[in-house]
Amino acid sequence: MAALYSDELQRLLDDLLPVCSFVRRPRPSDPWFDKECRDAKRVTRRLERASAAAHRRAAAASPDVAATAAAQAAAAKAAWFDQRRNYRKLRHQKSSSFWQAKVEINRTNPRRLWSTVDTMLGRGHAPASSAVDVDTFRRFFADKVAKVRLCTENASPPTFSRVRDGVSLDAFKALNIADVMNAIGRLPDKSSDADPVPTSVLKQTADLLAPYIVDLFNRSLATGHFPAVYKQAFITPVIKKPGLDAADASSYRPISNLPVLSKLLERIAASQLMDYLSAADLLPPLQSGFRAGHSTETAVLRVLSDILEAVDRGDVAALVLLDLSAAFDTVDHDILLQRLQLSFGIDGAAHRWFRSYLTDRSQFVRRGLLKSAVSRLLFGVPQGSVLGPILFVLYTADLIALIEDGGLLPHLYADDTQVYGSCLPTDVIAFSARLTDCVDAVTSWMKSNHHQLPTNALSVDGV
Repeated sequence: MAALYSDELQRLLDDLLPVCSFVRRPRPSDPWFDKECRDAKRVTRRLERASAAAHRRAAAASPDVAATAAAQAAAAKAAWFDQRRNYRKLRHQKSSSFWQAKVEINRTNPRRLWSTVDTMLGRGHAPASSAVDVDTFRRFFADKVAKVRLCTENASPPTFSRVRDGVSLDAFKALNIADVMNAIGRLPDKSSDADPVPTSVLKQTADLLAPYIVDLFNRSLATGHFPAVYKQAFITPVIKKPGLDAADASSYRPISNLPVLSKLLERIAASQLMDYLSAADLLPPLQSGFRAGHSTETAVLRVLSDILEAVDRGDVAALVLLDLSAAFDTVDHDILLQRLQLSFGIDGAAHRWFRSYLTDRSQFVRRGLLKSAVSRLLFGVPQGSVLGPILFVLYTADLIALIEDGGLLPHLYADDTQVYGSCLPTDVIAFSARLTDCVDAVTSWMKSNHHQLPTNALSVDGV
């Protein structure tokens, strides 16, 4: 059914809008540059041409009309300068008003706010360098995961916390047309090249397509089968942060591009999963990533507040920051599925669906028309997916209890782990030993779960 959806829409598009070639010369403009700006620009250019023509006429004028021609040229130049000054003021006004409105609208949405700031400062994602070919990217991403697996293969078996009796999610709820229509309406407008139609067209035709999509999704959720055509992604390498060497494959992270219908199904499953976890009080309380009301701000405020309170009491405080290497890409599927079942009570058709979602996935790297060979994914959750971050949160949730058992305070954000605590100035030696033991325990847990802390991943700050 999933394949039929894509094939039939593609056939309809080919009949109605046959592919044709044309020359396109894109002229990028600022997002605030509207019709009023374009009209003002045209007037400015017209007066500039009129001024130039008037000066040419003045230069060629006979002596008896030279004074008149010179006066006309001066007037034309003054009109041009006045219009150019007004045009520049209009541009400044439009730019300021646009970005102020953007910041105000996104004030309560940190993710969009930082995206707006990055766009305003010109820090958007740069395309992958052509100095690195697509197969080099594919091999690097695969080798990075293989190295982590090799370093952790002799670790002790993982341990699992146990969900309390009577708490379980055995099956997803059946959907109706209203559920799918609402989910389609909430989709972001961005589209993927993997989609048969743009998201905007899907929204416009949602009333026609929703009955079929409801049947497709209900069959998937009820049978525990994630459609195979949604399991192949093409990878867009995205540079990790500005300033890194764009010609080095290690400067990039792999972002999966998936069909919008695949993400829609994930959104619906994720919504039901989060409702269950919230109702059963199973979400880790000190994890601030990928959850409503749990952002970078909440993480910073919690950790900073605890440390400042300790300092105000006259205690010595220490904060250990831990980062993981290829955290999302090294998630072990078998361990994750066991943890979903044992620690979070996900069983039955729901558990089969997550198993189907994780297994038999593949990906290839694409840049323009160039494609790498296809790689089969034996580990990891897709970066760029909807469920991937949520599953990662559940995969690492046991770290919180582990750190608390060591007598320290934890806070997690995505793949970053903060371990911190405080003590009296007279207890620094014992506190330092306790902190070291806790970090060792965290490192051991990471290895048992096939995660690796790179050599530069540990940072210690003391106050």
